[in-house]
Amino acid sequence: MSAEKTVQLVEVVLTGEHIHKGVPKQKGDKIEVTERQKAFLQQAGKVDLATSTAIKGA
Repeated sequence: MSAEKTVQLVEVVLTGEHIHKGVPKQKGDKIEVTERQKAFLQQAGKVDLATSTAIKGA
């Protein structure tokens, strides 16, 4: 028996150019990422944390 984990997604606003899932994104674009991806993007200075919002279970 395996229990599936529900991955919580967060919507973030990019503060600079970024390639997300192979698609080029521009400053101001919104993307859905995991908390781990959000932390990576934060360290890289690519997201505006003030505008991050949680997305209901994905």
